[in-house]
Amino acid sequence: MIVKYLTTMLLVLATFNLTYGQIGMPKLKNAMKKVEKKVSPKKSSSSSSNTTVEDKAEEVTTKPTAALPPPIAQMEHSKPSLERELNKDYLNKRSIENYLQQFETKIKLTKEQYPGFITTPYENYLADAKSRYEAKQNNASAKTSTNRLNGHKEDVNEAIEGSDLYALEEALRSYKNYLDIMDKSDTDLDISEYKEHYAKAEQTWKDRRAKSKAAEGFRREFEYIVKDKKELMDFDYVDYKQTYSAKRYLAYENYAKNKKAYHENGKTDDKIERIIQEMELFYASEFEENFEKFALIGRCEFWQKQAEEYKPLNPDAALEKYEVILNLVNAYGTIPKDGNSPKFNALKAKYEKLKADVLEYRDGGAYAAVKAEDDRKELEEAFIPTKGKMHKTEFTNFIKEYKAPSKGTLLYYVVESDSWSVTKNDLDYPVERSLYIAALVKYDDGTCHNYYSTIVETHQGGGQYSGRFMRPWRYKSQVLCSKL
Repeated sequence: MIVKYLTTMLLVLATFNLTYGQIGMPKLKNAMKKVEKKVSPKKSSSSSSNTTVEDKAEEVTTKPTAALPPPIAQMEHSKPSLERELNKDYLNKRSIENYLQQFETKIKLTKEQYPGFITTPYENYLADAKSRYEAKQNNASAKTSTNRLNGHKEDVNEAIEGSDLYALEEALRSYKNYLDIMDKSDTDLDISEYKEHYAKAEQTWKDRRAKSKAAEGFRREFEYIVKDKKELMDFDYVDYKQTYSAKRYLAYENYAKNKKAYHENGKTDDKIERIIQEMELFYASEFEENFEKFALIGRCEFWQKQAEEYKPLNPDAALEKYEVILNLVNAYGTIPKDGNSPKFNALKAKYEKLKADVLEYRDGGAYAAVKAEDDRKELEEAFIPTKGKMHKTEFTNFIKEYKAPSKGTLLYYVVESDSWSVTKNDLDYPVERSLYIAALVKYDDGTCHNYYSTIVETHQGGGQYSGRFMRPWRYKSQVLCSKL
């Protein structure tokens, strides 16, 4: 009966062991020892008293080990899994860090709940595992960094093999950013080889960019040249801007300089080649053949008419117009190759002669005679103020109360108005009324002159006006004294 009972207990303990692992193993061993003692016959006292020292030593060494605290037992159970993670070729950071955190927590819990249990071996194991994990991390980081550097290097090499300058610039930017990160990190990885590769690639990019920018600049310049050429050949197109354009873009000297620099750059461009062919024909023949049709001719003729109108009485204004004409003509003169354009040279000679004629007219005495006769006619036709119906003593006496014109000697006053002139506001309401007056004055040089002003009264309402005053005198014109 006892044996049957003990056997049942062993089965229960075995089930417990399968469920809880190493925690139940010591209890199972102790139970088995007790069964052996109960089943085996008891020894005599004489035999027990004859036990040797060797038998006692054997008894101590075979004594069952004390049960491990549950946290440590769980740690022992998880050790193989941690070892497998640490020995893998790749790094599973999340899993390893989880195990290390669990072990650290279990050791701490054991110290708190089982103060007599020695945790030193487990602490040493945890420290060793952390050290191995750190080394694995460093190795993995170095491998990752190398792979990324090689990736950037390959991207740059592919961009260099291609023709996309922007793609190379982007690849270099990413490459440089990662090299900067590596420089700031604590890694012992030698990246000098990659830095050297980056420097060479960057220089390649700079050289290509310089050529590309030069090509873009040439393309832009040649596009301006051909654009202004087309505007010049648009014979209805008249604009002052042509002066500027002709000097800067269409001038053959500018075109030749750009063409030479473009060829020296060594980077060909189909569009520029077509423009060069078009412009060579323009400079060789089209400019001379179409000269009479250019807007230049119409513009010069327009200003010439103005100059001819100014010449008799204002030769200085006429000279300014001819100066504008010659500036434009000279701008066009930069277009022909080597200045070789008979039609242009004839046009320039024409306007230089017209300008010289105006100078001769102004400085040779002819202009002075014309001016004197014109002044005489103007004086003959000058307006002489006459007395109006409002020329009354009341108003002439009022005028005398004010200061006469400051220059010359007063001859007499005249009230020119026949009636009051009423000024109204936006609502058609009277604001003031006024009379036009004049003062005839003789200067010390014997010439006579006309000044004008107004007498003003302010509307007070109900058709009543008051507050009479006079505005300051203003000069009007010279008049013939003989007509006064």
